[in-house]
Amino acid sequence: MLLLCFVFFSCQNSDDVQTLGTWKLYGLTESGKKQNVDLKNFEFKFNADGSYHFHGSSQMVETGTYRTEGDKLYTTDTSRQNALEKVVRVVKLSKDSMNFEMNNSGIPMEFLMVRAQ
Repeated sequence: MLLLCFVFFSCQNSDDVQTLGTWKLYGLTESGKKQNVDLKNFEFKFNADGSYHFHGSSQMVETGTYRTEGDKLYTTDTSRQNALEKVVRVVKLSKDSMNFEMNNSGIPMEFLMVRAQ
């Protein structure tokens, strides 16, 4: 069993392994300006099988697949038909924090997250 776990994780990208788990959003910026948004229910969960779940509000829910490549995190929301793959740039990734940048219709955004306990 231990060997199986080693083989599984050694075949994964090291960024994928570090990305695994549940992340709570604590900050959001748009065009470099902090947004005053209630973020208490916003979270991402990345699973070892390559699936993810995002919950922001009752209207902002995604479930799908993800992958990492260098400093890029790619997600595809498989709960919606014809969903396109999205990409964000991971600018910080440590054992307890992750920040990523994205462009939302021409507006630069940064998500600031901490690993959930």
